[in-house]
Amino acid sequence: MEVYRKFGMAVLFAAVAFVSTAARADPPQDETFDSLRSSLLSLHDSGIDPRAQIINEFATNPVGGVHRGGTNVGQFQFGADFDLDKLAGIAGGKIHTTIYRDYGDSLSLQSLGTSFKVQEIYKNPYNHLHFGLLTYDQKMFDDKLYFIVGRTGTTSIFGRLKEFCDFENGAECGVPVILKSQSGFTLLPSATWAGAVSYNFTPQVSLMAGAFEVNPFIAHTWGFDWATTHATGVTVPIEVAYSEKAKDTQYPLNIKFGEVYSDGAHSDPFFNTSGKSLALNKGKAQQVAIRNTVYGLADKTIWRPDRTTSRGISVFGGYVRQLDLTEIYGSQLIAGAVWTGPLASRPQDTIGFVGNYLRVTSRENEFLRDSRIKAGGQGLNNPDEFPLELNYGFAVTPGVRFTPSVQYIIHPDNASIPATKTVPADAWVLGIKLTINFGGLLGLPSSGSGGGD
Repeated sequence: MEVYRKFGMAVLFAAVAFVSTAARADPPQDETFDSLRSSLLSLHDSGIDPRAQIINEFATNPVGGVHRGGTNVGQFQFGADFDLDKLAGIAGGKIHTTIYRDYGDSLSLQSLGTSFKVQEIYKNPYNHLHFGLLTYDQKMFDDKLYFIVGRTGTTSIFGRLKEFCDFENGAECGVPVILKSQSGFTLLPSATWAGAVSYNFTPQVSLMAGAFEVNPFIAHTWGFDWATTHATGVTVPIEVAYSEKAKDTQYPLNIKFGEVYSDGAHSDPFFNTSGKSLALNKGKAQQVAIRNTVYGLADKTIWRPDRTTSRGISVFGGYVRQLDLTEIYGSQLIAGAVWTGPLASRPQDTIGFVGNYLRVTSRENEFLRDSRIKAGGQGLNNPDEFPLELNYGFAVTPGVRFTPSVQYIIHPDNASIPATKTVPADAWVLGIKLTINFGGLLGLPSSGSGGGD
C-alpha cells in the first residue's frame, strides 16, 4: 500500500503542476507576478541572476529486481550567477553559487538492487541542505581560453552530452555511470576543490583538463567543511572535443574523447585485506589506489527543418572502458535518440529512447555469487546487463516539464543488495520525472540549473 500511496502522490503532484500551467501557455499577468519579474529583471540588468529548480522523480518496479517497491526522490536547487563584467568591470568573469536540498530514497538501493540508479537525481542518502557549488570562471583572449576554479563536481564539466539528461535512468544521466561512480569523479552537491582549463584551438576544436579533489567525507556534511584533511587523492580528467553549434549548421555534430586518472583509493569488489573472498570471510575490503578510464561520446542531429528551430532528431552514443577489473562495471556502451518537437504544435516536447550495455566484472560477479551462497542460495548473475528507457517529455509551459517513462532492465545486477538467495529477474520500472525551473517559469533570460549533476 505504501508503494501505491507514493505513486499516487507523485501523480497528484504532476497533475497539479500540469493543470495549473497547461491552461495558460503564457506566464500569468497579475501585479504580484509583474512585480517579481520586474525585480528579477532589474537584478539581471545589474549582473545578478538568481535561479531555482526542483527535480522530482518517482519510480516503481512492479516486476523483477530483488524486491518490489516504489520510492520518490528529488532535489531542490537555488543559487545565483554573478556577471563580474557588469558588477566590477572584469570582462569575461563570473561567479556561480548553488545550495541543494536532497530528499527521498533510491529505488535501486531499496528494492531493485542495481548499482546504477534508475532515478538519476539521487546523489547521496543525506537528506539535508548542501552548500555545493561556489566557482569563479573566466574567459580570456577572445574567449579562446576558459578556466574555472572553486568547489564543484567533475560531472558538471567532463563527460557530458546534452541528450543524457532527457532521461530518468542514471546509467547515463548526467554522465555515464562508469564515469559517475567508478572513475574518481565527484558529484554535486558533494562539491570538492577543483580547477579546470579549456583552450579553443579553432571555433570547433578544444582541449580541456582539470584536477579535482577526491574527498568522500564531504558527502554527509552541509558543505561548509572546506579542509582537505579527509582527502584521499586527486582525479585528473583530460578531454578533447569537436563541437558544432546549431546556429552555424543545420545538422551539428559533437564528439568528445577523454581519459581519466585517479589515485583516490577504492574498494576491491571481491578480495578482503587477507586476499580471500570478502563475501564468505568478511573483514575489510582490499583497497586499490589507481583508476584509469577512457571514453568516447558523440551526438549528431540527423533531421531539422531549418536552423531557426529547436525541432529535430538527434542520435547519440558512447563507449566507456575501465582499465582494470577492480570495479563493478568494466565497460559501457550507450546508444539512443531524442526527437524534439514530434508535433509542430508542440515544438518543445520530446520522445527519447536510450539503451545501455554494461559488462559486470568477473570479480563483482564472484562477489555476488559468494554473497548468495552466504545467504543460503545459489546462482550466478549474467555479466551482460542491458538497461533500456523510453519516455515522452511534455513541455507543460516554459520552465515546467513532465516526463513519464518506462525502463526495462535485462539481467539486472544486485550490487546494491548483494545478500539475496536468487538471481534477480529482468525488471520493469515505471517512472515519472517532473522538472520545474522557476526562472523559465517566470520568463527570465537566464534560467540555468546551476549544475545539479
